[in-house]
Amino acid sequence: MRRLVRYALVLLALTCAIGLSADTENDEQSRFLANLARNNLIDTDASYFVIQQAVAPVGDIHADSGEPGYILYQFTADVLHTLKGPALGQVQYRVGYEASIPATVDPTQPLLVSLCHHDDGSFYIPDNGYRFAIDREQLVALRDEPIGPAKDQDCSH
Repeated sequence: MRRLVRYALVLLALTCAIGLSADTENDEQSRFLANLARNNLIDTDASYFVIQQAVAPVGDIHADSGEPGYILYQFTADVLHTLKGPALGQVQYRVGYEASIPATVDPTQPLLVSLCHHDDGSFYIPDNGYRFAIDREQLVALRDEPIGPAKDQDCSH
C-alpha cells in the first residue's frame, strides 16, 4: 500500500510538472522535496546529511519461486551534519532493494537520509523513508525547524 501511495505521489508530481515553465517546475519540485524531507524528519528517529562511502549486500529475501526478491544492503556514510538523532561521524544503515535494482554509491553527492533505529542497534530506512539530494539552502531550512521524537509507526519496535 505504501509503495502504491509513493508511486502515486511521484506520478502526481510529474503530472503537475508537465506544461509548467522551468522556473515553476523547479519551485514545485523544490517545495515537494522540502515537504517530503520535513515529513521524514518528523516520522523517523534520526536524519543526517551524508556522503555515502560504501555499500555491501548483507542478506536477501527470496520470492516464492526461490529467486531473490529483495536484497538487503548496508551503506556506510560520513556524516556532514546531524539534523536529528545521535551525533555521529559515520553512520551505517540498511536499505532493501528489489533484486533487479543494483545499489550504488556516489561519493560526490551529499544526501539527506532519514532513518529508524532497530532494536538490534542498527539503523534502517523504513518503507516510507527516502534518501535524496538536497541543497544547502534546504538543509539550513530543515535544520532551523523544531523536530521532536519520531511519530510514525514504522519506527516503533
